[in-house]
Amino acid sequence: MAKDAGSAVASIKVDGGASANDLLMQIQADVARCRVVRPRMIETTAAGAAFLAGIGAGLFSSKEDIRRAWREDRTFVPGDDDEAWLSVNAAAFAHHPEQGARTQQDRDARKAQA
Repeated sequence: MAKDAGSAVASIKVDGGASANDLLMQIQADVARCRVVRPRMIETTAAGAAFLAGIGAGLFSSKEDIRRAWREDRTFVPGDDDEAWLSVNAAAFAHHPEQGARTQQDRDARKAQA
């Protein structure tokens, strides 16, 4: 992800129905090796429409007002178990070994920086 983004990814913000699943969010954090942050209100499509209506009705004066309304529910952090992480990656990239090798190199580079 860091290579695609052009910089290190410290966290990922999630939303939608699947984000209510704690196990899935922990797996996301473990595989992505970064924090996964879930908001209190996970149905952001409806919230976005409501926020836009609120701006139109004068309840919010700016997008910054909406940003301040965002609240964190929970943050999932990557586990410390490197063997489990390697096992998950091996399974995930079984059909794309070149990608699995790259994730191993990324992991080694992160450890060297720590």
